[in-house]
Amino acid sequence: MKCAIRERVRLGLFLAAIGLLAAVVPVRAGDPVMSVHIRRADLRQSPSFLARVTASVEYGETVTVRERRDEWMRVTTDSEQTAGWLHQSALTRSRIELRATESAPASVTTDEVALAGKGFSPEVEAEFKTRHQDVSFEWVDRMEKMTVPVADVSRFLEEGQVAPAAKEADR
Repeated sequence: MKCAIRERVRLGLFLAAIGLLAAVVPVRAGDPVMSVHIRRADLRQSPSFLARVTASVEYGETVTVRERRDEWMRVTTDSEQTAGWLHQSALTRSRIELRATESAPASVTTDEVALAGKGFSPEVEAEFKTRHQDVSFEWVDRMEKMTVPVADVSRFLEEGQVAPAAKEADR
């Protein structure tokens, strides 16, 4: 009986070690190519939403995953001129092809393409507003126009002494 329990513990530890290695080991041979599926994704210096933004990639751009840490991926752009960390929620394994058709001319913006890819368009918004005239979209419209410079966010985080929470494995 003790032998069976000891073997299960060994197997559990072995599988846990493999899982831990898979979460932090760089991805190599046949590195996966993924597409950005949000309007704009910020590449960060380290795997944290609080890390400094080093560059941005746009909807539809492809990146190559070089390393993975939990839900973060260190990626390079196709030209390999830019590298940084992206959260997995900004990426999809599906290839996003942007091409003009009769119904979608080449003059559409990346914002329009991103929204249409999610089933949202100016026509859908207008129809929703027509059906829900009792709902005010004033603050939504204002929020969509708001931008906060990265320097302001960084200063706010520093002054408030906000830092990423340490994970159990880091403690």
